[in-house]
Amino acid sequence: MPPQQIIQPTIATQPAILPFFRSINWWYLISLLLPPVGLLLLMYLVFKKIKGFSTDKKTVGIIILATIVGAIIYLVLYTLFFSTQLNRYHYRQLENYKLTSKLSGASMTFDKPVELKKYFEHTILGSTVVDFVHSQTKDSKKYSTSFLAASSYQSALATNSDYLQQLGKVLTNKSDKDYKTVTEPLVKFVQTYTPSNLTIKMGDFSAKSTKGITKNIWQADYRAGETAGKSADLKGRFVFAAGERSFYLFMISTTDYNWNNNANLFQQLIDSVKIESPLRPGGRLQPLT
Repeated sequence: MPPQQIIQPTIATQPAILPFFRSINWWYLISLLLPPVGLLLLMYLVFKKIKGFSTDKKTVGIIILATIVGAIIYLVLYTLFFSTQLNRYHYRQLENYKLTSKLSGASMTFDKPVELKKYFEHTILGSTVVDFVHSQTKDSKKYSTSFLAASSYQSALATNSDYLQQLGKVLTNKSDKDYKTVTEPLVKFVQTYTPSNLTIKMGDFSAKSTKGITKNIWQADYRAGETAGKSADLKGRFVFAAGERSFYLFMISTTDYNWNNNANLFQQLIDSVKIESPLRPGGRLQPLT
């Protein structure tokens, strides 16, 4: 009788990719993609440990790491998306505004985006101030993204050419002994009309004329943030000028990205600022145009 032939069963060849997928601990991937699930899994493993069941320290460590990394990724993506939606704003339409005063020779005009709405205005005998804010709504909350303020105050020093010449020298020289005394009130003005949780970092002043003001004018860029000058939230420009009878202050700021997005328009705003014209013969002020 011939020996019995043993027939080996045919084993189907598995695709090479299957062992790869089977070797993955899917909980690691789930913890990375869904951090809340990873957190629940960790709570479950801790509960098992309390009940006396053994848990693999390596597995726990990897799940903790995956959950933390996943949470950071979600936070970064949310922050980027949130900031992009909030800060991607193009100002296109402008309107002219006139800041009046109870005294002659202390008014000023300027253009502003229509989205900036008046927030505060106060006028007393020798000075006047107004500020505007552009607020946007996100997740049922209001966020202010742009700020503008203007002020004029009458002073006899504005008529003193020697004082103005010395003022210009001090403003443009940080090493001058009077620099801090002169600039502190200007920084305080900017700080007053900037969110209180942000700190102002004022840049260097320069005697830079605009299309609307050609003399006795100084400008400075500034930043405002939780750590001013390092990771600032706002970027702005401050203008300080002297007219025939008054001093004038003007500031415009917005989120850093938004400033770069609207740089030409903000320069147009700066150029639009006009103060009372020089005195005509006979002492009458020319009207603002």
